[in-house]
Amino acid sequence: MMKYAVGVDIGGTNSRVALVDENMNVIERVQFPTNIEEPDETLGQLAAVVKGFEADGKEVAGIGVSCPGPLDLMNGMVMETPNLNGKWHHFPVAKRIAELTGIPSYLENDANLAALAEAVVGEGKDYRFVQFLTVSTGLGSGQIIDKEIYIGAHGFGHEVANACMWNNGPQHGNLYPGGIEAISSGTAITTRARNAGLDVKHAGEVNDLAVAGNETAKAIMDDAK
Repeated sequence: MMKYAVGVDIGGTNSRVALVDENMNVIERVQFPTNIEEPDETLGQLAAVVKGFEADGKEVAGIGVSCPGPLDLMNGMVMETPNLNGKWHHFPVAKRIAELTGIPSYLENDANLAALAEAVVGEGKDYRFVQFLTVSTGLGSGQIIDKEIYIGAHGFGHEVANACMWNNGPQHGNLYPGGIEAISSGTAITTRARNAGLDVKHAGEVNDLAVAGNETAKAIMDDAK
């Protein structure tokens, strides 16, 4: 009987759940908004989705969870990530999901897992070294060496959000002023554009304005690059 795994991405805006078979084929995807203040609401929805997979006769062997960092990977919990607030901070995500589903669950940085996927089955599968950047609500980085995640001595080898790129630069949330995430993430781009008087809903619209020749949008996108 074929066994399945569940991949979960808890994002700062949406959470996504995917059922994957033994051949790395995605069988089903479900998406719902993340409650960025209350982890139990989001994880309860996640557990309901997994139970739905099982009700269809799929045997789920394990759950892998990606989440914005920084994370305490040794204890499977979120630390003080800028994109999840309230009760998420210092919350044992992996343990709680295992309790709700009865399935072994594991937590890893979202950028690290995206990098691993590319290194194992994606564009980087023929290379020893693979680096991957995630640019969405936040900004993350992952590095793979010989198909294994490089995490550094204390698990924070690629926590780049607060890496200062611009002395006394833009402030965004509780990030370090001028940190790369405060300049180049989707939410930072959108916030800077709105503060500059542009009527935009997301970073894609800022980029569209830049391509169309809007000088303010162009300056913001040039900074982000």
